[in-house]
Amino acid sequence: MLEQQYGNQNPQDWKIKNGINYVDRSSSYYFTEENLLKFMADFFHFENLFPSYLKQLEKIEEVFTNFRNNNDARFYSCSIVFSYDEDDPTKFECRVLDFSKVYFNVSKIASSFNEDIDDCEDSILLGIHSIHSILDKIYRTNYNHN
Repeated sequence: MLEQQYGNQNPQDWKIKNGINYVDRSSSYYFTEENLLKFMADFFHFENLFPSYLKQLEKIEEVFTNFRNNNDARFYSCSIVFSYDEDDPTKFECRVLDFSKVYFNVSKIASSFNEDIDDCEDSILLGIHSIHSILDKIYRTNYNHN
């Protein structure tokens, strides 16, 4: 089980600032897949909320897919932030932040610079899908939901 392999609820393993565990941008330089799975298993340790987490990510993916399909939009340098109240974990948030680099009609703009649209990929849908896959893997493995 991931819980045994990667641990569960180990706040001492992560940086603390102002009493809050976090992983900052510099962590990406040394984080391995194993570290990521361990951190996410530690953070998302409320079995009964996994369906809600997954559903929220699906809603966010749908919104960004619609923006892409209907507005030819790309969202560069956005962040996905998860938070919850440890005393009442049903009070959780999954939000996308930082829309300062959002562009519409990207195909038209790319064409005007003779750029291939594939070179304009923002990877936000890939990122959302990857997070969803990781959470689904933890849920199925740690809590035997196949």
